[in-house]
Amino acid sequence: MGYKKRYITIIVLIAIGALVLRLGSLEVRPLHADESVHGFKFCELLDNNNYKYDPFEFHGPTLNYSTLVIAKVMGIDNSDLLKDRHLRLTTVVYGVLLVLMVLLVGKGIGWPGAIVAGLLTAICPAMVYYSRYYIQEMLLVCFCFGAIGFGWRLVRSGKLVWAVGCGISLGLMHATKETFVIPLACMAGALIGSWWFGRKDKQDFKWKPGAVWIIIGLWFLVAGLFFTSFGKNPGGIADSFKTYTHWFGRTGSDNMHVHGFGYFWQILFWGKYSLSAIGLLALVGVWAAFNKKVVCDCRLDIGLIRFVAIYSLLLALAYSVIPYKTPWCMLGFLHGFILLAGIGFGTLWQLRRFKLLAAIVMVLGIGHMAYQIYLAEYKYPTGPSNKNPYAYAHTCGDVKDIVKAVRQAKGKDFMIEVIVPDHYHWPLGWYLRDMEVGYYAEVPYNVKAADMIIADVGLQDEIINKIMAMRVPGLTETKYLRPDLPMQIYMTVEAREKINE
Repeated sequence: MGYKKRYITIIVLIAIGALVLRLGSLEVRPLHADESVHGFKFCELLDNNNYKYDPFEFHGPTLNYSTLVIAKVMGIDNSDLLKDRHLRLTTVVYGVLLVLMVLLVGKGIGWPGAIVAGLLTAICPAMVYYSRYYIQEMLLVCFCFGAIGFGWRLVRSGKLVWAVGCGISLGLMHATKETFVIPLACMAGALIGSWWFGRKDKQDFKWKPGAVWIIIGLWFLVAGLFFTSFGKNPGGIADSFKTYTHWFGRTGSDNMHVHGFGYFWQILFWGKYSLSAIGLLALVGVWAAFNKKVVCDCRLDIGLIRFVAIYSLLLALAYSVIPYKTPWCMLGFLHGFILLAGIGFGTLWQLRRFKLLAAIVMVLGIGHMAYQIYLAEYKYPTGPSNKNPYAYAHTCGDVKDIVKAVRQAKGKDFMIEVIVPDHYHWPLGWYLRDMEVGYYAEVPYNVKAADMIIADVGLQDEIINKIMAMRVPGLTETKYLRPDLPMQIYMTVEAREKINE
């Protein structure tokens, strides 16, 4: 077997390991509110073959249509059969695909570096956690890397097939999440920066004029197909631009998600979840990107490495400056850091005298990340955030007790209400989607009191004023839907007597 085939085989084996790591206990952690909302919207597509892009909520359509493919492959044809694990299988697939996609740039960053980048992608606790999280971020990271990988292949080979891959990747980026404009702008900046730093170097470009039209044409064709629901909603194209009037206004207006410049850096490189091995090796990768002699000695592509370094740093800076922050927003530049870490390892490895140092950093880093995976996935899967920084406003395990109480009551034909200010009742809407439940943002005085009421603790006085109520037997303590949302369950006296019959 040739050396290249051996490297490819190793990366495929790493991807298989990543799949096994991501498939375990997919339903142990209840769905986050965001996951449940996306799942609820997917149900409409699965049951009624109906999807309409909403420029103000839910992000782009690729998550929904990707899940539809997974559902069809698994023989799921209606939402009654859907479980949490079926939704999360979609992001698991993209998490594993991200490992395999390092094959695109193996020659450019060096095969030892590509293997390490694939391994770090497979075991990085943030990548593992959010590969098991039904939101758009893992898809966006995949498509961004696809645009970069196919684009590099295009300029080095001149083969138009790579232009096809680049154009499709850009279209999928566009159709995944409105924030695709941030990595897109950073890619443009990285192109300019890598050209500037390499302007005196001899560049081996094999660009064909028609490639740019293929890329642009496929970009807008693919994005247009998804936004229009494959032709069913022509207005989706206009909505895909209208959305920015909403999202740009939201970047600093939602106080719940406003964090300082150092928010991501503290998560990544401080405390028990510090990814110090990735950080140290990434610094070596950045050094290599601007050290032409070292890169040439290691037979790496200086243009690609500079691009990855500049792109990753620009993306990290952009997300750090934007006030609106959630932990999963860091995945794009974290993946860039992982690529740089692979480059850094490969550089140290090929310089020979640093082989032992590179090996020690990797072994210690892998051991530490394995421990972090245990903490994040099995010991503190739902947080709190000081125990697991990836569990951000996550649904608490108490939701299972709430759902159990509701299902018990529903068996007695009870009327049930859920009252949470601002309709922050998710994921109850997902777990109770097969029941008739009234959802309210305030106590509904104009309707008859339900037999069972699940409500924000802050509404207790209003509810007791409306009905003679008492808490559910056996559930007298407060239950938490999320860390900041304590709930209580009330029953009328008549309902309590009925359930005890």
